[in-house]
Amino acid sequence: MLKGIKVIEFGRIFSAPLAGNILKDLNAEVIKIERKGYKDESRHYGMKLSDDLSDYYYALNSEKEVIYIDFKNEEDLKLVFKLIKESDVLIHNSIQSSYDKIGISYQNIKKLNPRLIYASINGYGNTDNKNTRSQDIVIQGLSGFMSLNGNEYDVPQKTGVPVIDYVTGQNLVIGILAALLEREKTNRGKEINCSLLESALSLIQVEATRYLNLDYCEKRKGNRHYSIAPYNSYKVKDGFIIIAIANDEMFFRLADLIGLDKEKFQTNEKRISKIDELEGKINEKLIKYPKKEILKLLKENNISAGPINDIKEAFDSTEVKDLKNIKKGQFKSIKLPINFYD
Repeated sequence: MLKGIKVIEFGRIFSAPLAGNILKDLNAEVIKIERKGYKDESRHYGMKLSDDLSDYYYALNSEKEVIYIDFKNEEDLKLVFKLIKESDVLIHNSIQSSYDKIGISYQNIKKLNPRLIYASINGYGNTDNKNTRSQDIVIQGLSGFMSLNGNEYDVPQKTGVPVIDYVTGQNLVIGILAALLEREKTNRGKEINCSLLESALSLIQVEATRYLNLDYCEKRKGNRHYSIAPYNSYKVKDGFIIIAIANDEMFFRLADLIGLDKEKFQTNEKRISKIDELEGKINEKLIKYPKKEILKLLKENNISAGPINDIKEAFDSTEVKDLKNIKKGQFKSIKLPINFYD
């Protein structure tokens, strides 16, 4: 899709390397720049695949061409500027002021390469805090996002994976693709910035709209949905399952299957208002069923449901195996989650 597009990536740890990895999977040529003697810190995060390669690093940088640069060395810097001049896209997620000091600011670079898309990620956007360091978990807390995760009376929880980093990297790719499309018309590049904070706020669109217009501050509800019921995790005889009811008709099918009062809980509004009573009755019914049996019955009745798998169980499942989405390079990893068909 992006064959012929050349990307120079100064990415570290997560969000920018993810953006570079997505562009690579879309067939762009991606050259990753790492500092001599330091390299990308994530090479040493997680579990080792080899002496200088962790599973964390490989997941976000598999098969990229890597060049090691000493930014204090004049000849190395000349190579960097040569690569920039030849590239279509530049990506970084470092402190902008540190790049400005060595001449890799957008205002300077666009004189060298007017067609370059200059794409950066920071914590707090184009504000007075633009040079303040941050991390996914810090932004989850600051943005209000973390206040929605976990059970009501427990400590707020971060998500199990760095979802703000993921979304910010993906947002950057959307911006890059839009800028490349516009460049076809204007023959000019553009500067793009995506911040972790703005990405986090975009993930609480519904809760933000509710607060900004109705002055209602949503609270943690565990696995319950804020607006739909029943929509939760439930204990069965030998484990836990998820049931996610999308509409009244689906609820009626669930009620017929396990024996619930359809009239008492006939609308979503009624189900939300009596959520504790409703879920108590659901739990009473479901605890009698083995997991495989109830999931089979739910599927047969066209009710949205599924198991709560660990990673091994997920990759052993028929649903995941059917995707055939594991790519094989030096080590195995996950393919781009976008499918193209002619």
